[in-house]
Amino acid sequence: MAKKTILYIASFYRPVNSAPEIRASRLTEALLRTGWRVMVVTEGEPGQIETIHENLTIYSVSKGGCCPGVINENFSAACKKFRYCSDSTKAFLGGIYTVCQHLIKNEPVNLIFTTAPYFSLSKVGQLLADEFGLSWIMEMRDAWHTGMYWPYPSRRHQSVAAQWEGECIRRADRIITVTRTHQEILVEKYGAVVKDKVTTVRHSFDRYQVTPGVARPADKARKEFRLVHTGQLRGIDICAAGVWARLARGGWRAIRRLLFGASYCEKLRIEWMSPHLTLQAAGRLAGEMAAFSQEVVFEFVGAAYPQVDDWAEKCGLSGRVIQHGHLPPEQTQAIVDGADVLLLYLYGIDAMAYHWCVPTKLYTYLSTGKPILAPVPPGETVEILTRSGLGHVVPPWDVEAVYQALKALYHQHKTDGITVDPDWEYINQFDVSCQQRAFLDVVNTVI
Repeated sequence: MAKKTILYIASFYRPVNSAPEIRASRLTEALLRTGWRVMVVTEGEPGQIETIHENLTIYSVSKGGCCPGVINENFSAACKKFRYCSDSTKAFLGGIYTVCQHLIKNEPVNLIFTTAPYFSLSKVGQLLADEFGLSWIMEMRDAWHTGMYWPYPSRRHQSVAAQWEGECIRRADRIITVTRTHQEILVEKYGAVVKDKVTTVRHSFDRYQVTPGVARPADKARKEFRLVHTGQLRGIDICAAGVWARLARGGWRAIRRLLFGASYCEKLRIEWMSPHLTLQAAGRLAGEMAAFSQEVVFEFVGAAYPQVDDWAEKCGLSGRVIQHGHLPPEQTQAIVDGADVLLLYLYGIDAMAYHWCVPTKLYTYLSTGKPILAPVPPGETVEILTRSGLGHVVPPWDVEAVYQALKALYHQHKTDGITVDPDWEYINQFDVSCQQRAFLDVVNTVI
């Protein structure tokens, strides 16, 4: 009996470091384990073809749209289809599209599966599904145009994004989001068209890559008070910019809005993903308590910023803030395992009472059983933190609240240890095995 073949289109696949790459890898593992043959079409420089084993082949398409060994006979015409994409390039999307055309014509493909980011890959999936009459699963992750406040270079680009979202929603056989709130946003917008075919498959943690926490106080003999953050920090430039720089940027954006109808995520509060208020609160505490100034250590894993070092110096925390830069997953996990408190940041959205975003790192944080200091806005993230029994949630704009939470955690650390009471029954639903079963359930409803 011939194996079922899935054409899996994902911009981020290798190396398996970022959240999209890890998620894509876990889906592939589940498919291979259940007998699928998987052809992955992804981004890679230079373009190449790799046969990992008999059931997994990876076709890497360069940013310029090239994949050696695959005939791109319709490349120029394909690029025109994606002229107004706003999150990628027409050359890359045209290359992906023509490579997939070539594969479907020459291989027995049973199912197309596309995953964001980039959201415009969904349009590639829709066009292929229509052309070849194939079933198609669209993993939107987030609610593309309806729920996301992306920058658009012009009104035309924004209207095309809205049009593409509607066309993809109506054509897809199944739709996957990563949060319940995004699923609800789509149902509210599209109603019966989407209600019965959209489902949520959350991010996950891998039990084999974490050291589970325990429901007991921390080691009293431990002197250092170590706070760890992994992944992206955002809004650093906004918080560090001077008055004139902000005025210049605002003026330039105003001109582009006037001339082209451009948009620049005006509703987002990206600065809430910056650690500047946490460092201010820690600096105040260090000025009040000599022991704290000698014992506190902040560790950031991810892109390093000179502004963070500047803030540390201004707050009297010189030598107490370590920026590791990007590290392999094993080293990152070792740093997380050594933390007393984990830090979680999340951007905000104006006039939104319930935030739909849940950072991928939260699931790995939960699996450690460690306390999480989270200056985040109300929403699904707060709900998960509260249910888990690990969250210390404060408003991201309130430095006094951050100070009080930090002071309370340090006091516990110095006395009886920071007591945690994780709800493992709740947390374990985010294990990777549950995520993989959810993926397969969606696939099995289509094929």
